Amino acid sequence: MHSLMLLVGAGQGTQEEIEGILAPYEQEDDEENINPDGRFDYFSIGGRFCDYLMVKEGCTGIKGEFPWGEDKKIKEEIENNPRKFSVCKFGDIDWGAMRDELPYAIFLDEEWYTEDDGWDLDWSEVFKELLKGIDPDIMVAIIDYHYIGA
Repeated sequence: MHSLMLLVGAGQGTQEEIEGILAPYEQEDDEENINPDGRFDYFSIGGRFCDYLMVKEGCTGIKGEFPWGEDKKIKEEIENNPRKFSVCKFGDIDWGAMRDELPYAIFLDEEWYTEDDGWDLDWSEVFKELLKGIDPDIMVAIIDYHYIGA
C-alpha cells in the first residue's frame, strides 16, 4: 500500500539527504535480514503525491519525481503549477489552499507518527498539534512510500 508522509527536517531537500534520513527505516526485500525498524520497502520524493505541497505566492521549492504511469495531462498541470512542490520550507506552505487529504504519516524528530497509532483525537487535530512550533525555515518533503507495517 502506498502512503503519503510529511518528512519534517529534510535537510536541504536533496535525494541523498532524504535517503540518509530514511535509510534506517527501509526494509530490503530479504527475508533473512529483517529490519525491526522497517516501515517501507520503497519510497520516492513526491511519487503518486508529486508536488502535493501548495506554497504561498512568491515562494518556491523543489519539484518531485512524477510516477511514470500517471496521466500525462495531470502531470503537465502539476509540473506547470508554479506554487506546487514536493519539498519546501515549512513556513512557505499555504495550508489554507490545500484541500487534499492529510498525510497518513509524519516523520518528525526521528519519530514516526501515523493516523493508525490509536490517537484519542481526530488525526487532523493530532496533525496540527504535531506541527505546532515547527521552525518556518525547516525543509519538509512529501514522501510516497510503500508501507509494510510497523
